[in-house]
Amino acid sequence: LPPIPKPRPVTPTDTILPHTNIGDLSKNIWIVTTGAIPWMTGTSVNPLLRAAYLSTGRKESGGSITIVLPWVERTEDQKKIYGGEERRFERKEDQEEYIRRWLRDEAKMERASVELRIEWYTAWQEVL
Repeated sequence: LPPIPKPRPVTPTDTILPHTNIGDLSKNIWIVTTGAIPWMTGTSVNPLLRAAYLSTGRKESGGSITIVLPWVERTEDQKKIYGGEERRFERKEDQEEYIRRWLRDEAKMERASVELRIEWYTAWQEVL
């Protein structure tokens, strides 16, 4: 196989294609991840903070940021992943409230805690 070419650094003369410009606040962007708070790992925290940051000013410009998170439905799985009893959720809405509170109080991103769109997909922990 031929070697994979290395990408070159961006230069000031490079043109950003309009349909790829995430700096355009009118864009609707979806971020999908495999982890959700209160699981405090990079796959939970990093996408959430990126989504929160990107949501700033987007609502007024007609755009949105949606983060798609795993809804771990089974109590046993939540217990293994999230830890203690206080970190278990009966409904997606309860976990969403926890996440928004974390964004507001811990990350100090009050505006994003309100404007960020959160969607869910069903997930479970597979133990091999």
